[in-house]
Amino acid sequence: MSTTTAADLLERADLLTRTLREDDRPVTPARWAAFDHTTHRLLTELLGPHGTWIRDTRASHPLQTVIDHYPAPAQPLPGDDEPFTTASATDPHPLARLTCTLAVFADLMHQPDDIRADVLRSTAELSNVTARVLSITAVAARYTIANMPLQEAIPPLTVGRFAEDILTHLPTTPGERLEPGLRIVAAVTPSRPFLEADRLDLAIHRWDNATAESLAATIPCAEVLHTLATQGTHLYGVTARVYAQHDGSAVPVAFPAAVQSLARVDETWIHGLTTLTPPSHQFIAASRDLYEQLRRLDQQLTRDAETVEPEAVAAKLARAAHRISRHLCAAEQLPEQLIHSELMFAPARRLAPHPDRVTDHVRGRLTTVRAHDATELTSAWHAGITAARGATLAIDLSNSANRQPDGDSVACEPVEICR
Repeated sequence: MSTTTAADLLERADLLTRTLREDDRPVTPARWAAFDHTTHRLLTELLGPHGTWIRDTRASHPLQTVIDHYPAPAQPLPGDDEPFTTASATDPHPLARLTCTLAVFADLMHQPDDIRADVLRSTAELSNVTARVLSITAVAARYTIANMPLQEAIPPLTVGRFAEDILTHLPTTPGERLEPGLRIVAAVTPSRPFLEADRLDLAIHRWDNATAESLAATIPCAEVLHTLATQGTHLYGVTARVYAQHDGSAVPVAFPAAVQSLARVDETWIHGLTTLTPPSHQFIAASRDLYEQLRRLDQQLTRDAETVEPEAVAAKLARAAHRISRHLCAAEQLPEQLIHSELMFAPARRLAPHPDRVTDHVRGRLTTVRAHDATELTSAWHAGITAARGATLAIDLSNSANRQPDGDSVACEPVEICR
């Protein structure tokens, strides 16, 4: 199994960009056009259509200039048989390999709004990543001009000049590693055989997909909501232990607070609460697998902590924490909505006595749950979601604090390779 994050792809793009300096193979207009289209699509995914993800709303901000004035990529001429909007994954040309990497990066950044909002939270983070992409673009443009007939070099010259001009005005933070948010977005490819250490990533990936599908049902299963709270309790508890071992410092109070608040949801959960929608087999299997992987990791931390790679495991748990937090936030109003719609039921003997429930109580039947029956539960539910948000934010802050200068990254100033 392999797990590829957006950060991995950008680092690979940096590496491939450096190899351009040692290559002098000719570049065709089609290869440049494929790169140009891909870069434009990537910048659109990063900044959003019309600059949706730019927090600084000033029209004069360089990021807004990127999205508004990037030179329009060339369009195929009528009758052209050679498509150039994509690069072939089997093309050994270095520019084609770079194009494919950036294309996968763009695909990975195409996420629902609730996920995308967590990836690059501030204008500063967005500026740093955009500067990396524009630096790669400027280097690729110079490489193309050096290996293309001059009469065909107008498009790369235009794009290269634009990228260099933006880089001179774009505020960045020198010496920073890739933004930790880029490690949240990941693609998991199951395969056999895979390492034991990869099982946690695979369990997280499968559980995330099964939970999203379950919550999207017309009438979501109540047990899915309950499992969200119990999985969150387990996850944040294990994460606290891993971060304590990794940092060697006091665990942020947000972790135990999340554990306690989500455990309170389990305590106040009404036994037998149901919407009459059963959980899917995929959700049950994925939940059991994730629980088992977290249990094994917890045991490993207790018995043989030296065998755990804290940094790698912490990155996996950070992705899991973001996913659980996202699902909790998406389901924040679900308990009240289901109750007010009279779609939540529980055994009458588990609820407060009421004249309307006498027959159901005597016969041991289900009855409709009213708002006053679940006051403690809904209060604990909202408190648990708030605490989960706080724990996820603590993870982000911890990742930001642990960033170190990266001397191998492509500089924001374009590299001179055209002789």
